[in-house]
Amino acid sequence: MSSTTISKQKEGKSRNRIYGKKKLHDEILKEIVKLALQGTKMQEMVKITGKGRTQIWSYLDEAAKLGLIQKTSTGRIKLAQQIKDSKVYEIVDKDRFVKKYKAVADWVVDMQTRKGGKPIVVWSSNLNKLKTVCDTLNLNPYDLLSAKNGKQHGGAESALRDFAHAMQTGQIKYASTKGSKPASDDISTRFFNYVMVIRNFCAVNGVSIPPKINGVLSGKKQGYAKYSHVKLSFEKIDECVKLLGEKYGYASKEQALFVFYYLTCARKQAGLDVKVHTITIHESGWITCRVNESKTNDTWTKYIPNDNPHQQIFLDYLKKKEGCKYLFGDSVEELNKTYDLLPSIFEEIYRLAGIKEEYFYIMQVHALRHVGAHYWLNRTNYNHVIVSRIGGWKSVQTLIDCYGQPGEDYIINFLTDNHVHN
Repeated sequence: MSSTTISKQKEGKSRNRIYGKKKLHDEILKEIVKLALQGTKMQEMVKITGKGRTQIWSYLDEAAKLGLIQKTSTGRIKLAQQIKDSKVYEIVDKDRFVKKYKAVADWVVDMQTRKGGKPIVVWSSNLNKLKTVCDTLNLNPYDLLSAKNGKQHGGAESALRDFAHAMQTGQIKYASTKGSKPASDDISTRFFNYVMVIRNFCAVNGVSIPPKINGVLSGKKQGYAKYSHVKLSFEKIDECVKLLGEKYGYASKEQALFVFYYLTCARKQAGLDVKVHTITIHESGWITCRVNESKTNDTWTKYIPNDNPHQQIFLDYLKKKEGCKYLFGDSVEELNKTYDLLPSIFEEIYRLAGIKEEYFYIMQVHALRHVGAHYWLNRTNYNHVIVSRIGGWKSVQTLIDCYGQPGEDYIINFLTDNHVHN
């Protein structure tokens, strides 16, 4: 077999592949057009796509005929002005950052309409995180969407590696003063939040990242089950409730929120979305309400028991909200403000109570979901099935692995009471 024949076979084999994977012709055409419009040089396009110059020029000629790109009289690709302007990155305020980069503007619009035509609560925080990455690395957002090192998502992967190093060495340029003081020294937890923002920004702008990818772009939470031990003794819970009453007043919103979160195991946003009309006070004295958890796309019944000493605080707060729509605010604006302020409110109380566990300073509100899990597991003698319904876990295994690790005292007492011997 001649070398010419072998060369043709190799060329034919690679025609329907890009980034080492089989793709349809139109998919490859779209990707090469995107690279060209990003201003990627031919030498880099060859390296990224794994295709020869001749093949790439063939795709570009086809794209020009279809009107997908425009060429100059010398055969160069005409770049959009926004790409030209973004070649030199400059740190600007947040509004100009959105206006300057269409990819960012499109992403913001998506976040502001994603929740049934309404914005997701964290859209502003997500925007701050994207800008923080760009400001820290002096990198325009289009570089995050660029292919690199033979991967469609290579630009994002490379940027996050550099950002991880900047985080480790304390060189972050925060886009918001809210983020200038890290909530925790746990870098892996903080970095994970940036990874998820970058993954979302890429997905909205057509850069697909494999869901089960490993490495720096992994969407897997670091430290799965790392915090299954997180809980508070009832004495500590009581101390936190009393401290909130001293600072904000008896049956204040802040005190009622703490009681509500640890007894219902509700997630942060779900708790703030509770409507007053869903709350029922039963003849037994127990209180129930309906909470919609967007993460599980389901509505759960939550329980506040009549023998809990903090129930009265909740009842007295509830009296103040008679006739209101939302339990924890008079408007969506107030709820959004509470969403932003609540972590710092609870964090201060944890410090005053002398709580040492790091998770209470990483996830100040979500930590109470862990506290609630142990509260109910203790009440039910570690019946994970019933507690998964009370707390709102679709998977009993998630409750077991991530929230409900029995403590040493429980295991010792169980073994002692049941006289388990060798």
